[in-house]
Amino acid sequence: MKGGLSALARVAVVGALAFLCLPAAPASALSPLPRSDYGMRLVCSAPAPGHASCLALELVPRTAAARARTHPLGMRSAQAIRAAGAAQGAYGLGPQQLRNAYFPGEEPEAPASQPQTIALVDAYNDLGAEADLKVYDEEFGLPACSVANGCFEQINQNGEKGKLPFPSSVGERHQAELLCEDVNAPESEREAACYAVQEADGWSLEMSLDIEMAHAVCQNCHIVLVEAQDSEGASLEAAEDTAARSRGDGGVGAGEVSNSWGGKEPASDSEAFNHPGVVVTASSGDCGYLGWEASKEECRSGVGYPASSPHVVSVGGTSLTMTGEGGQAWGTESVWGASGGGCSVNFPAPAWQRGVSDSSAVGCGTGSESRRASNDVAADADPYTGVAVYDSVPYLAPGEPPRDSSPPGWTPLGGTSVASPIVASMFALAGGSHGVAYPAQTLYSHLGSGLLHDIAEGGNGKCEGFYGDGCSGSMVPLSPEDCGSGSLICNASAGYDGPSGVGTPDGIGAFAPGRTHTHSAGSPEAPLTEACGESIGATEAKACGTLNPHGAATAGYYFAYNEGAICTGGRETTLAPEAGRDDAAISAQLVGLEPDTEYAYCLIATDPSGETEGSAVTFTTGPIAPRSPATLPAAQIATETVTLEGRLTAERAPTTWYFEYAPGGSCSGAGALRTPEAQDTHPDEPTEVRTAVIDLEPGTEYSACLIAKNTVGSRAGSQISFTTKAIAPKVVSVAVVGAPGAREATIEGHLLPGAQHAKCELEYGSTEAYGVNVPCSEDLLGSANSGAVAVVHVTGLEPGAAYDYRLIVENSAGPSALSEGKGTFTTQTATPLLSAESASEVGASSATLAGTVAPEGARTRYWFEYGATEALGQSTPGGEVPAGTGEVPVTPEAISGLTPGTVYYYRLRAKNQWHEAFGETQTFTTASGPPIAPSGGPPTTSPGGSELSVSLTPPMSQPLTPTPTPSTTTTPTAPKKTAKKVAKCKRGEKREHGRCLKTKKKRARSRARR
Repeated sequence: MKGGLSALARVAVVGALAFLCLPAAPASALSPLPRSDYGMRLVCSAPAPGHASCLALELVPRTAAARARTHPLGMRSAQAIRAAGAAQGAYGLGPQQLRNAYFPGEEPEAPASQPQTIALVDAYNDLGAEADLKVYDEEFGLPACSVANGCFEQINQNGEKGKLPFPSSVGERHQAELLCEDVNAPESEREAACYAVQEADGWSLEMSLDIEMAHAVCQNCHIVLVEAQDSEGASLEAAEDTAARSRGDGGVGAGEVSNSWGGKEPASDSEAFNHPGVVVTASSGDCGYLGWEASKEECRSGVGYPASSPHVVSVGGTSLTMTGEGGQAWGTESVWGASGGGCSVNFPAPAWQRGVSDSSAVGCGTGSESRRASNDVAADADPYTGVAVYDSVPYLAPGEPPRDSSPPGWTPLGGTSVASPIVASMFALAGGSHGVAYPAQTLYSHLGSGLLHDIAEGGNGKCEGFYGDGCSGSMVPLSPEDCGSGSLICNASAGYDGPSGVGTPDGIGAFAPGRTHTHSAGSPEAPLTEACGESIGATEAKACGTLNPHGAATAGYYFAYNEGAICTGGRETTLAPEAGRDDAAISAQLVGLEPDTEYAYCLIATDPSGETEGSAVTFTTGPIAPRSPATLPAAQIATETVTLEGRLTAERAPTTWYFEYAPGGSCSGAGALRTPEAQDTHPDEPTEVRTAVIDLEPGTEYSACLIAKNTVGSRAGSQISFTTKAIAPKVVSVAVVGAPGAREATIEGHLLPGAQHAKCELEYGSTEAYGVNVPCSEDLLGSANSGAVAVVHVTGLEPGAAYDYRLIVENSAGPSALSEGKGTFTTQTATPLLSAESASEVGASSATLAGTVAPEGARTRYWFEYGATEALGQSTPGGEVPAGTGEVPVTPEAISGLTPGTVYYYRLRAKNQWHEAFGETQTFTTASGPPIAPSGGPPTTSPGGSELSVSLTPPMSQPLTPTPTPSTTTTPTAPKKTAKKVAKCKRGEKREHGRCLKTKKKRARSRARR
């Protein structure tokens, strides 16, 4: 891809251009992704005053599936594409598909007796032109086209090979990039550098497109790239003159000149485009009728030029549908909604355009007052059905520094830039202009013949040819957006119309003047036209005959064939060279036939004296499955009903139709249903059909496609999607799952979501004002009317607190009623969690005790109890842990006045406003030695050995400050008791409640005994 810097970013054009979708494929084939997976952007920026812009459009993937390049573009494929192969269709149509669409069965070469040179006029220099063409040729198996073999040339606007425009080298381009990003450079120099790089990048991709399309169609043509100094009108016109000027006068001497660019129409026509006897083609633009599209201000310039010049062949754009896997044949074609066109303001209509039978309906005036109508002919231009192009020149993405730029490589492109070189190259296949001064006249001579596809659907105005939905336009007074119903300058119709001209090619013969049949006394002997006795296909048949049946003579021959009972006036096979023999049995293949249609063919012998026509033989081609119908957007969408609409193409055979629809992304997916089958009442013309569908699920996305069916088979149209309207959701019931915890709770609700997709959330708080919102664990998916379960888990609650809550479910119709989904709950009260550590710094008469307290959300008072017996009896001052969660290390406390060589029992104890907790009792043994008098007096004794005194455990409403141990006190004398003999515990055991228990290795944690 190509583009410029952020200061001059390319215009992104997404969704504004009109499309026609490809048909859905059978289950065995892989179809293109939906159009919604792609966007588009202009390759070249809007033209400055007095300048022109290239008319290529890049198809840009918008989804991961599109970026993967595993689906084909513009055709179906038998299987997923691997390694993003261009030849497999990953980037659009290739040479074979263009041939299948526009000249099936004919050779992609100009006549050897009439070698052709195609000139491509563009601006700036393409540094990789020849190398990129080599990659393209190798990918698609085309014959090489290079400077070395004389097939390709690259010159400047003056015809010189060694003085090419900017960028003349990689180094020059790099220097301009560096200047563009140099914030210290003068602003005017920076802007000029940025503009030049951006312009050159865009035109470089355009040049790759032009060269590769020309060689794809005419594979033995000499191709000359004529590069204007810049995109200014004067430079391009100088290049145009060089292209058409003879070799002897320093020009190219081209028989065909293609111009894939355009600008605003001038007051007078330039002589640069007036070269009688030279085919000059010009793209009509990518902004629709008179450049109506409001989202692209650069388009609003009226009809494009030079396409509006009466001296050129004005080329419009179509959306092309190929049929068969790999794009085996032309399917259908309609006007591409963004194709340029309209009535010229300054130039008159040429005589051959005024002479069409429906000229008065075109809308550009009548008689001598008629204005030039654009277009003359059309070809594929829709980027979604566009072509694969290879380009290696780096592209500067908006906002990225030049050194980070990278080459686009294979790129899908569209725009009328594609159509112009296709048409120019098909003129070359036919041998050039054949002396016709203005070769557009040749195309008009075949209007209505079998050599052209008559494009009868679509439009390039705002309404795109359809006025049933209230869209309207006008020619008097002139509407710059749409020409109005009945006017052909922006609407397709049978015969001539503005957007598609005479139609699109259906054989090389459309580009050659019709053969003049002469009969004289000296003409060859009448040949015998004979039936071949072979099976006749739907689109091809074999013609047979005998030349010189009664005597030896020298004569050439060809077959003429046409619809109906008369063989002449339609297509002709290639003129065979003269041969001198008698009673010669000959045959030829008739191509480009319509299915289920009666044809006549006859053998015509020819020599310098004239031609002699044999009698006609008639035959009827075989039927094929219907052409792909078009599925139109759904109408009258309600909660459970919808009207499906579509358009059937004109068919020869009786056709029936129905719609398939299903929830989800495929019209033929799981649970697919069909509407009743109906008969096409007007099979010989395009027919709009519709049917009502009921019993749908509210708020549910559906896919639908129109199916056309005959005795041979069926064909699915493009797939559309719609979503039924949702109904108001309802919360049936809510409840707390299980018992709430101290700091968490789980709420479950039973709902009727009212739609396929709905969301829910829980509001909760200490009052009905709530204040906290928590989303449900996942979106609600499923049927609108089936019950769904929503679950919300709430954490961070306060223990022992009452909460109000309300569950709310919402879909596209709105939220559930505020009175629904309400409830209350109260969290459990919390008990502190305790863990005492092993005593440390144990001496003969002292030790240090430590541990952790988990307050479990409430302010907690703690202390240690200890004593020489399991009754404990003494306590430390302790401390306080603030409300919170998680384990909090307590301040280590030293105890003294212990008896040497004695086993002591101790535990951690705590209390909050609700509960009191006792840690597990542990032991330590003091060292042997003489007793040491305590420095701070004796420890405090807990009355009864189990309950704290008031001084140590104040009410929770008061600060929990520890009561210090008295500094002076007399150690109380314990009453004498008879010692009870206690069995000694083994190593690794400890005594607890009169029993020896194994000591746990990890710190123990115990919940409180209440």
